[in-house]
Amino acid sequence: MGGINPIKILPKKTKQGFNIYSKVNGTFLKTWYILPSNKRKIEFTFPRHLRIDKEFICALALSIGEGLNNPNKRNIHYNFANTNIKLVKLVYDWLTKNLGINKNSIRTYANIPEENSSNKDLIIQNLVLQLDIPKESIRGYLNKRNRKVCVMLQISNSLFQSFYLNLFDKLKGDIIRNREYRISFLNGLFAAEGHVKHSVYGTVENVGFAFNPKVERLLAEFLKHCLALEGIKSRIDEKKGYLYILGYKNMLRVFLLGIINLHEEKREKFIRLIKNADVYAHVNKGLLDKLQQFSQLELSRELKVSQPLISLWRKENRIKLSILAELFCIFGMPKREFTRHIRFLKIANSKVSDRNAISFLLSLHDFKRGSFKIKVGRVRKRSNKSALFSILKDAIASSGGDKLYLESFRKNSHLSKITIQQWLKKLKDKGFVRHTGIKGHSKVYVVTKKGLSKYKGLSRLYKML
Repeated sequence: MGGINPIKILPKKTKQGFNIYSKVNGTFLKTWYILPSNKRKIEFTFPRHLRIDKEFICALALSIGEGLNNPNKRNIHYNFANTNIKLVKLVYDWLTKNLGINKNSIRTYANIPEENSSNKDLIIQNLVLQLDIPKESIRGYLNKRNRKVCVMLQISNSLFQSFYLNLFDKLKGDIIRNREYRISFLNGLFAAEGHVKHSVYGTVENVGFAFNPKVERLLAEFLKHCLALEGIKSRIDEKKGYLYILGYKNMLRVFLLGIINLHEEKREKFIRLIKNADVYAHVNKGLLDKLQQFSQLELSRELKVSQPLISLWRKENRIKLSILAELFCIFGMPKREFTRHIRFLKIANSKVSDRNAISFLLSLHDFKRGSFKIKVGRVRKRSNKSALFSILKDAIASSGGDKLYLESFRKNSHLSKITIQQWLKKLKDKGFVRHTGIKGHSKVYVVTKKGLSKYKGLSRLYKML
């Protein structure tokens, strides 16, 4: 937190070329200039000392984004306009509390959609209460083009305008040096001129800042520099007047720094769209081996994916994050420990390794312990060794030498062909069954005498499987 004397911000002359004079009066700084045509004295009073903090910088950035920053010589007004009443209130409080401007010096204009003409008085009354402004200082107008109520704050004084237009240039160095100020500035400007654009797939296409390429080129360069200091890559498109944040890695960093937080609608939109993105988790080797305890066929049905895809997950140690959330309960570890097993996330062409970003993306999914419990219980009951064991047990109970057809296994159980073949190979290697040929499209296996005698003890057979 710092402070500054307004006299250091005021230029020596007004925009029209008139000399500015000042005099300290207690805790106030009285400023004025004289019109040469009629010797009329134009005055404005500032606090003698301005307290600069992150809230001050945020409101300044918001004002730069939605205010009048390049008026012509005849225009002596300071303007700020927005449809978000929360942001209007923030700037109004900045003007009255931080800059010490009398409430009666601020004119408030409400542009109301024509379709709401019957509620005009009620809308004005609500604005008076929400903004805490004098009732006589607000005027309401009906507007055909407006879809929402737009509120404009206006101060008609060239001294204040000269002060405001010089304020950002004087504080640039402090904003660059102070990280807290820097993030607050980006936060305020994003609330005014930031955009979260959606793609045709319902995901985040890009995040960025709009600017006027004719007069705000230096502002865009300043923004890019601030973002670079936070490790965020960006690109300026002068033709479109837009500064792009490049890739999901950088967009997530913008979000996690709180740069989107001031405007709630933009923040909610970002979260809603990022949920729709295809996020793949690259995990430590061996983590997905726990999937082997379940039937691949049953897992594919429960998760609505193909069986080859499940095999691919284990082979590449890569799985979609939303599916990993469904399977979380089978890993038997706290969520914090589980997060450490994720090496990085992949979204489109962006590799996300930042642990905070990974934790945030995980938080968007329901990683509740037991969320897959019922499904897992049902799969385990019907899979593992017990499914094949129950069929073989029937063969042992019947007369010796019963033939076991691969197709009959598939008809009588949910087991996949690959799983049955693997288990029958184990039995064959142990001498419990032997392969006798092919009937139709099915391999034929016969339970051997060795199998019937040596493994007739059911517990030993189950253990061997």
